[in-house]
Amino acid sequence: MDIKRLGVNQEELLIQMALGPPAKDLAEWKTMLKYLGVCRHWRSVATKIVYSQAFIELGIGSTGYSDDEYYKDDDLDNDDFDISLPYESNSNIELIASVCKMYCVRALSMKTTCVIDSAFLCQEIARLLKLNPTYWITVNELIADFSKAEPLLGAKSSGLNRMSTTYYSLAETIFKHVPNITIFISRLEYERNACTLFVSYLANQYLPRLYSLSCDTPLLLKSRLPLNTLKIVDMMMVRNERGQSLPSMNGGDLKSISLRKLPYDYSWGSFHYNLATPASIEFVSLKYLLVEYHRGSDEDNKAVLEILKTERPYKYQLLFPALEYLTILRTPLNCDVLFTETNFKHLRMIELHGDVQVLNACTRLKFDTVDHLNVIARIGRDYAEKEFYYATNHLFGKVKTKSKGYLFIEIPMTNLCPTAVTWFGVTRLFLYHAKFTTITALVPLLSGLRELNLYNLTFDGIPSYNLDISDRKDLLENVIPNLPISLDSKMTELCLLIEGDSMAPENTFIPKYFLEKAPTLNYMLLDYLSYTKEYLDALQGSYPLVRITKSPN
Repeated sequence: MDIKRLGVNQEELLIQMALGPPAKDLAEWKTMLKYLGVCRHWRSVATKIVYSQAFIELGIGSTGYSDDEYYKDDDLDNDDFDISLPYESNSNIELIASVCKMYCVRALSMKTTCVIDSAFLCQEIARLLKLNPTYWITVNELIADFSKAEPLLGAKSSGLNRMSTTYYSLAETIFKHVPNITIFISRLEYERNACTLFVSYLANQYLPRLYSLSCDTPLLLKSRLPLNTLKIVDMMMVRNERGQSLPSMNGGDLKSISLRKLPYDYSWGSFHYNLATPASIEFVSLKYLLVEYHRGSDEDNKAVLEILKTERPYKYQLLFPALEYLTILRTPLNCDVLFTETNFKHLRMIELHGDVQVLNACTRLKFDTVDHLNVIARIGRDYAEKEFYYATNHLFGKVKTKSKGYLFIEIPMTNLCPTAVTWFGVTRLFLYHAKFTTITALVPLLSGLRELNLYNLTFDGIPSYNLDISDRKDLLENVIPNLPISLDSKMTELCLLIEGDSMAPENTFIPKYFLEKAPTLNYMLLDYLSYTKEYLDALQGSYPLVRITKSPN
């Protein structure tokens, strides 16, 4: 195919691409795609034969890609792939629709890549959807991103009325021409009333058809939407007006909710404390809850602390009487405000992600018993040892059953030596990047964990190279024997991600030692960076349970 022909008939060329790239010269094929002016995602699609499910993203405006980016981050192996097409002229709209039909698009993202009039964006999206309903028969997920759209200017009343009519028309078009939509995600600026009217109208009229609704505004909390018809709601609350009251709301049969991007600043504090009237939101059937916070600046953190020092009665409640699974990402100091006067009687699993503050904050959570407690904490050098013990003992002391809980700790310091730890609910222990200055520092830590009923133990990043003779002796005589493993151990999984040189004697000793000491092992993961192929082959031949995760250099 001649490169000079590119641009003459783009639609015909894309159809030819769907038949597969030329077998002899793939590089020339990619060059042609570059001249065609499409982005790297589309190039990946065109050089891939298997088309199962596609995700198309329509960038209304500038594509934002430079020529150098066409050749970055190739991923031709994923079954789910993205098609990102620039929308630069009216002639491209038919081409975009034909591409969607050709690749059985399952998700459609409509967004602006530059500041553009929102009325024009709605008009073009509607025109695209009206081309042929059969193009969108496979689409079940729709993303409407108006974050960069500019509303019409002018008088407040006339401008709002015009935008309301525009958004209402778009909502009707979406649900008429995308018949199988079950997931709707909106990214809107809630301060722009026209955008919130669009979501409100859409939700009230078409909510029973949706399985999941995601909105980046507090609209779901401010309006009485029939959420009982949904299974998943994702509320990305960016801000809230100070002193605004919230109505009581019943979540009905809602099973899962995600509170994302809660700002860690003063406005979030006022969202809880400065309400004009008390508000109570109860989700009677909710089982899954995810809470995610923004990282705030130092000024924001100080503002939150000032709020916490003031004595204000709680006027806001979130009630989750049936909650079973709770995930908290990047928890701030005042996370307990979310769960005021709530006792998680049915909670089965808590998963906490964050730095040391996640431990402190979650000690204020109220729950009776938890079967599965996952804590992912990154312990900094400036964190006091006794505070770490207090927080973890408080959390794991509530885990009454010996189920599959795990503690994932990143320890970049040498003086963490628990001697009175009561993590009796922990069955999986991860020590991540535990790069101690000396191997000897591991001995008290392992001694304190000896009574754990572990079934999985993972060490990631324990150094064994560049050790002097005394350190290697410590590794063999002190560290290994003090691991919490005995002949009657119930441990079934062992992961040793050890950095070491190829023929270090301690590395040769480690796998043999564990296989002899832990007869119940059915899985051993080793991550040696520089073993010789001959040694690995011999090791696997003698001990078939050993798994090698990295190829030797």
